[in-house]
Amino acid sequence: MENQSFMQRLLSVFRSGPTDKDIAAQLRKPSGKMALQVANKMNESNAGLYNFVLDHMDILNSQVIMEIGCANGKFLEKIHAKARDVQVYGLDYSPEMFAEAKRLNRQKLDAGGLGLYLGSSEAIPLASGIVDQAFCINVVYFWEAPVDHLREIHRVLKPGGRFYAAVRTPETLGKMPFTRYGFKSYEPEQWKKVVEANNFRFTNSWAFTEPDLEIKGEKIPMKSYCFEAVKL
Repeated sequence: MENQSFMQRLLSVFRSGPTDKDIAAQLRKPSGKMALQVANKMNESNAGLYNFVLDHMDILNSQVIMEIGCANGKFLEKIHAKARDVQVYGLDYSPEMFAEAKRLNRQKLDAGGLGLYLGSSEAIPLASGIVDQAFCINVVYFWEAPVDHLREIHRVLKPGGRFYAAVRTPETLGKMPFTRYGFKSYEPEQWKKVVEANNFRFTNSWAFTEPDLEIKGEKIPMKSYCFEAVKL
């Protein structure tokens, strides 16, 4: 199965043996000559989780949807397929990912159904109160100060707007050696405390399980959560 050899395929993009710190840095912000290859491997790993999150978002016609950390934008078309006349915004802070997302989504950009931005969710380049739903996949690990990101997400959401965050469970991340470098995962109660301290109401969480991943002969349970919170 695809997930079972993901790590081997990821490691193959490095010309020499990468350190765990190298891998962590690339997963946080794909950059340099290997950026596009890393992004493609992440797409393979995240495809099932991405679909799982979109299925729980209940995207409606004419809504405005924002993805934070959209990487190369390969899956943005999935959002448009959920409903009619959806306006999509994608944000990523890797220049390489931003450039590739523009290339892959040129038709939607030209048609006006998509806006892409280079930047951080600490300073989202959108007007206040225009987004119906925002989401991110495997991003919140890297937020050193979640309050700064959540403040901005809260600002751009409409009243009652929803924010979805998908993460691998602490159990899963804890078995991956590179995650000791700058990764922080959450159980539902932990994430609830974070969002409810930042003007959101935690409303739901869903568990998602994929086939085990094998790293250096050890099978890693691939378990994730999708968290939902509503702007107060």
